[in-house]
Amino acid sequence: MMPDDILRQFGIDPASLEPQGDYSWAFDPWLETDNPGIQAIARNLAAPAMQLWTGSRQRIRKDVQSNVASCLQVILLNLVRAAKHDARLSVGIGTGHDALNSAARYRPEFMTERAFTDARDKLLETGTIIETAAAFNHAGGSQVARYRLTETALLELTPHPKREEAERAGEFRVSDARETVRLKDKGTANRRARLCPYKDTAKMQRMRDNLARINAVLSIAHITTVQAISIDGDYDPDRPDDYSLIEQGQTLYRVFNYGSFDLGGRFYGGWWQYVRKRIRPGILINGHRTIEADYSGLHPAILFAERKIDIPADPYSAVTDLSNGKDRDWRKAVKRTFNAMLNADRGTQEPRDFDLSPYGISKPEFQQMIRDAFPDLQDAFGSGTGRRLQRIDSDLMEAILLHFADQGIPALPIHDSVIIQEDRRDELLDVMQAVFRQRYGQTPPVRVE
Repeated sequence: MMPDDILRQFGIDPASLEPQGDYSWAFDPWLETDNPGIQAIARNLAAPAMQLWTGSRQRIRKDVQSNVASCLQVILLNLVRAAKHDARLSVGIGTGHDALNSAARYRPEFMTERAFTDARDKLLETGTIIETAAAFNHAGGSQVARYRLTETALLELTPHPKREEAERAGEFRVSDARETVRLKDKGTANRRARLCPYKDTAKMQRMRDNLARINAVLSIAHITTVQAISIDGDYDPDRPDDYSLIEQGQTLYRVFNYGSFDLGGRFYGGWWQYVRKRIRPGILINGHRTIEADYSGLHPAILFAERKIDIPADPYSAVTDLSNGKDRDWRKAVKRTFNAMLNADRGTQEPRDFDLSPYGISKPEFQQMIRDAFPDLQDAFGSGTGRRLQRIDSDLMEAILLHFADQGIPALPIHDSVIIQEDRRDELLDVMQAVFRQRYGQTPPVRVE
């Protein structure tokens, strides 16, 4: 346990540190800083480990030494970033063979398995970092090992005027060299899907170029909230548990699934995607109030349009509302279950966290209600077509984001909805309908939340 006086310098109640639970950030191999104050902190923390590594080698190749130094830097930058945000935070770092030998496009060239494990080991040996949770991998799930700065290392972060002045110029950023078009495999029953290699094509490069246009606008935008975000209560529990994205992520990447560029492709990386829905109305873009517009029932709308069937004003309203409009969660349960039934190759446990007992029906009966409400879409249920539809909705989103990026206007995607400054409300609605109409010849329902 860290001494109380150090923790209180960071505004942390020592009693709140245990248990650690899932309170951690993900490791970012592309993290960088141009800030001289933070560079000095990382350099000072790395020095003992670098000295220990050098002393353990009989012969030293310059390229290997450079790799170890770079690995020390990126490990420490991740831990310093977490500690500066909240002294309780640890960082999950994968150091297994698979994690460090993934496709080269997803990690910096210097990050070889040997250099990275050497850097991690020397930081542990010098008492600069500690392991707060061990890695595990079993049928019930998996987790990479978690680390944070030690008591001694935290002293380097103790505020003092000169360092604070040096750090005010800015802190951390993600390298422009990181891969923004990512492909994941299918995964297995015992492990999550992993990033996998792929061959570049003109289409992949075009996606990258489009992301660069979008990110150029997002990276310089001032995206904030009316009220400060609480690390303890404002995260969306249904989002990935990468808490670092809450404050740090402002640029986007696309993720394709099941080893195919025909599946998935949605945009990720923006912190606004990882907060609870109630937080989003308070988002400000460059000081402007915002609105959020979304497609109403986008996936059923696409399925109707593909079949040349007129799109209803609210596709999900086809399912009889047994609450007679009294339960606002009814439509959410229909939407969630409908999409789960599209994605599932077999069955689904949806709706989760929705009590059906007041309506006297079971989950299978609720699912059958949805099937019966969409007689023209029977072939889509249980087909896994949801991932194909995600590729379509992500391409629609790309067109929307590019429209505004080319005007220098930040637009924030959340899968099938977009947040934008409120004076662009009408233009956003027009563009969302236009990109869909251009593809399918029908005008979809779009609404402002």
